Amino acid sequence: MILELAGLIEAITGFAQGQIQEKAQRSEVVIKLLKDFGLDPEHPPADFTAVYQYTLVAYGVGKRREDTRTWQCIQTLDSNPYAGTTITGATGLTPAQRLSMVTLGAIDHSPTP
Repeated sequence: MILELAGLIEAITGFAQGQIQEKAQRSEVVIKLLKDFGLDPEHPPADFTAVYQYTLVAYGVGKRREDTRTWQCIQTLDSNPYAGTTITGATGLTPAQRLSMVTLGAIDHSPTP
């Protein structure tokens, strides 16, 4: 699910810092917003875009609008920068690097050790 980032930022910054005094109150607002945007408060999503949106809500509530504007530049990041890149047989990669690249879209048909 892809949400309009500007709308998400507008929603989370609609609560002034002074309005959200206590942790419990802040948590209630975060849970409400996650549900309003179709995100499950109990189970963070798996895809990059939804994880970013979930994190934006979880950490952005109560922040100044000016502080959240820089977060919009992340919207341009490609969630699969290695899509279609074949790393089968590539040498010099650690298992962690190989896994990271596959997670980001690379294709690896190498046998697993």
